[in-house]
Amino acid sequence: MTDTKESILKAALGLFAVKGYEAVSVSQIAGTLGMTKGALYKHYKNKRDIFDSIFTYVCELDAERSRKSGVPEKEFSEMPDSFSDVSPKSLKEYMLSQFHYWSMDETACNFQEMLTLEQYKITEAGTLYEKVLTDGPLTYIEDIFREMIIHDKLIKKEPRQLAVEFYAPFYLLLNMADRTGRKKDKEEMEAVYEKQMDDFFRKYLLPEEEARMQEMINIRNEEKADYAIVEQITREAFYNMYVPGCVEHYLVHIMREHEDFIPELDFVLELNGTVIGNIMYTKAWLLDEEGNKKEILTFGPVCIKPGYQRRGYGRKLIEHSFERAVKLGYDTVVIFGSPVNYVGCGFKSCKKYNVGTENGKYPSAMMVRELIPGALDGHKWIYQDSPVMAISEEEAQKYDGTLEKMEKKYQPSQDEFYIMSHSFIEE
Repeated sequence: MTDTKESILKAALGLFAVKGYEAVSVSQIAGTLGMTKGALYKHYKNKRDIFDSIFTYVCELDAERSRKSGVPEKEFSEMPDSFSDVSPKSLKEYMLSQFHYWSMDETACNFQEMLTLEQYKITEAGTLYEKVLTDGPLTYIEDIFREMIIHDKLIKKEPRQLAVEFYAPFYLLLNMADRTGRKKDKEEMEAVYEKQMDDFFRKYLLPEEEARMQEMINIRNEEKADYAIVEQITREAFYNMYVPGCVEHYLVHIMREHEDFIPELDFVLELNGTVIGNIMYTKAWLLDEEGNKKEILTFGPVCIKPGYQRRGYGRKLIEHSFERAVKLGYDTVVIFGSPVNYVGCGFKSCKKYNVGTENGKYPSAMMVRELIPGALDGHKWIYQDSPVMAISEEEAQKYDGTLEKMEKKYQPSQDEFYIMSHSFIEE
């Protein structure tokens, strides 16, 4: 979004919050910015287009906070598997970020005031108010709690009732914050809500999950002292998953010395001082229709030590690496894997971005995440891996033979991998 478009949105929202949507004209919005209606129409078709863009902008920011906290960015019906991974700690982090945003951010405050003002006048505004501030978040939390109960994180109780008890203080305190202009008061209300969440989880979490709430997580760059443990974790995580044995630990072993390896994006995750996970990146490329080459990223392997999987640690590693990648100037990540593991981190089918292989196919296992929205617009792309990914099976087996023996065996996941890796999306 350009600075001008964003300025128009914020000026319009400021007027909507005070006068209401219906009472504000395009001329008034343009006048606030010292521009003509004609100049404004170069950026937005009409007032409704401005309103829709405001809502899209707010939703995009919400999705970003969701990903950063490690909670699903969409409803249960759209990504059910992601709900089973949510930890109480991630939910708490997300709700605190939500409270801070909706109470402190000028755009969010104006959006809330506009919906509050218009909810009884305009049916659509009332529907949006429910989606954003009442029934929407309540149902979202209910779905999370239902999955937590199924996965033995919360005591068995009606999920809707738990959601009401958890969310009601958020809604009450947010409305109180909306009525005060003092930052100190809002900070005190945020602290009250954090304490309420702590009390809630002490009351309803099962003992093992309550202990996890106190976990100390640290994500840092890998050091030489980590090499052996990272390779061991990778081996344990992938052994017999895709084929009898695995080669991923050998890839880790050779990747660090390759010219396409990016050490700034090589991270480990420590839990209470012990390394339990790792993510590594290499350069990759996209070729457009004219043969122009665009440098992008791919990661792999990314792994979490068995026994700690499905708890949100992998998502934290991925999101942390995304933030660093953007700072390094990268805008796109392409990976191969099982979609169920990655759609919760914002990855989508390669077909949606016109990213294919040299033979013109769109593998079902190939996914794309735009770190900067619109980075791939307007082109058809061909993906190219780093040569380091072309592993010698013979060398991998030799290396594996030097390590402590592990039993190679068949697992059903190997058939799942075969099907996925040989499937393609049709034009």
